[in-house]
This record gives sequence, C-alpha cells and structure tokens, in this order.
Amino acid sequence: MVLPKLHVRDIPDAGLDLEVSLDASWLRKAFEDSTVEPATDPAGTLMLRLDLSGDDVIFNVRGKAAVTFQCVRCLEPLAGELYCVTSLLLEPAGSAKHRAHDSEAEVELTAEDLDRDTFENGIIDVGHWVREQLLVEIPPHPKHANCEAPRWSDAEKTRSTSPFAVLEKFKNKE
Repeated sequence: MVLPKLHVRDIPDAGLDLEVSLDASWLRKAFEDSTVEPATDPAGTLMLRLDLSGDDVIFNVRGKAAVTFQCVRCLEPLAGELYCVTSLLLEPAGSAKHRAHDSEAEVELTAEDLDRDTFENGIIDVGHWVREQLLVEIPPHPKHANCEAPRWSDAEKTRSTSPFAVLEKFKNKE
C-alpha cells in the first residue's frame, strides 16, 4: 500500500487518527538508493495523528519498520529496526508565515524552523515525510555486535593476489 495523501479538508476539527501498514514494496521504493531492505511484509506500522491549527496542520507520526542492513565489516545481512517518531507543523506553501529567504543569503535555522514544513494545494503527502524520517534513521555504519573485519590468511597474501601483481611484468622490461 502506498502511504496516503490526505486533503486538509478531510481532517475533522477533532483531528484524525490513522494506523497505516508499511508495505515492503513501498519501503523498497523509498530505500532504492540504499542497501536497506524490508525484512518482512508488511515491514511495520505507523500511527498518524493530524490536527488542524487554523490553516496549519500538526502532523505526528510514530512507528517502526523491520529492515535488513548490510554489515559494513563482513557484508552479511544484519537485522534491525528503523523508528519513525516525528512531529511537524505543516503550513500552506506561500503563506505569510512561511519565510522566504534570499537564496544567496546565509540563513540561520532555529529549532522551530527544523520542525516546520509546507504542503501544497491542500494535500498532505504522508509518504514524503515518513520516507525522510526513516532515511535519517538509517545508521551510517551498521555492523554486527561482535563482527570483525575479514582477515587475510597467509596463503591469500601471496604476490599473485596483490592488485598490483599484473604490473609486475612491466617492472622487469627495462
């Protein structure tokens, strides 16, 4: 299932609670530029809460996904989980509150700026923000707890396995 796109007018005054499955196919597409793969199907669930605050939307999401990383030491699969816990204030694009910055000027972001984003044409694309949060949660160097880097045996250290062995024939041509 693709994560929903919700129209602001569909959010009741009391707010909207949704439980959404994270399908393996959606996660594969979300992580297509990484080595992360979904471990199960569905890979996890999300609990969404959307509340209106004037023209703005308060977007809260909590969830987790079972995934498989690639160990950076042994290159074998490594089971893990990614957690998605975020809260954003979404403003209509082009609103007076949304600060436009000169692209050449240096901008200093505050904590409030980091928890704020925009939506366009009254549409809240849940998948966009969930994907972004999950990508940020991917560990930069996943490895098994007791994993050691592969060691070269004495037999593998011979001259013939050297990546420079092929250049040996040029050395003696003088």
